[in-house]
Amino acid sequence: MSVLTRFFGKKESAAEKGLVANEQLETTLSLQLVFSGALDLDAATLEKQFRAHHKSLKKAQIEIDDKTNKQGTPLGLIGWGEHIVKVVGFNQPMPADVLENSIQPSHYDEALKNEARAHKSHLLMYYQGYDKNPIRQYAAMALVGGFLSRVGAIVIVNESACTSLPASALRGDSTSEDIVSTLENFPLAALYCGFVKYEVEGIDGVWLRTYGGSLLGLPDLASLVDDHSGSEEVFEIFNNVLKYLLDSGARFVAGNTMQVGEDLFMKLRLASNEEYYLESEGELFVAEFISEAEINK
Repeated sequence: MSVLTRFFGKKESAAEKGLVANEQLETTLSLQLVFSGALDLDAATLEKQFRAHHKSLKKAQIEIDDKTNKQGTPLGLIGWGEHIVKVVGFNQPMPADVLENSIQPSHYDEALKNEARAHKSHLLMYYQGYDKNPIRQYAAMALVGGFLSRVGAIVIVNESACTSLPASALRGDSTSEDIVSTLENFPLAALYCGFVKYEVEGIDGVWLRTYGGSLLGLPDLASLVDDHSGSEEVFEIFNNVLKYLLDSGARFVAGNTMQVGEDLFMKLRLASNEEYYLESEGELFVAEFISEAEINK
């Protein structure tokens, strides 16, 4: 049976060999890659290289439909274990405004951002495997993205989270780290949800907030700080809080207070109607940082 048929989640018989996309997922997570040149996806060559990328990939399969590949719009499947990543490529740039929303707020070298803006092709990745954990789903796509940095991928983008990272940062070094474990324990606000800083006209200070939490079953968090100097600390706090929610299954409600430092607490409220700039796809809580003495005030 053709790759295209299995790309759409169908097979002729139970004995059919090859990857079959899982079309039963309630939420399909996606990441995107931009490339410096034209796409050149030779399935046999890539499969051999991918199997050598990590010990868990020794039986990985990469299938690319020949006809669509020759047309410059390759469709295919990359799979190993319970994971299947559906890929859709285009030998043309991503829409500039979509890309800019994800690279402008990100925290890496401006020269690489400019290289990404000048990209020539892009690849969309969709998780269509059988692992139900959204972090492992994102990590699987990040693993593919890091690997494809070996063949021209510049930046990996999470359009839903308004963020991006250099693709090479996800490649790993097989001699010194387990890249699969690294990606499954990656700071959430580094790629799987975004961390954005922005100023609002008429508001003193800088807003810091996450995007894309709802796709992980999490709320987004936002906080107004005096200036950009506080962003690193808030990034760490938000990461820790979101990881706690993910691991524990706990839920926030407005009015909750949580200790996040030796004498630092985070009090949560909902965004007001006037705070239109905090619009979110799912729940969003505004975090106000206070001392223990201020909790009951």
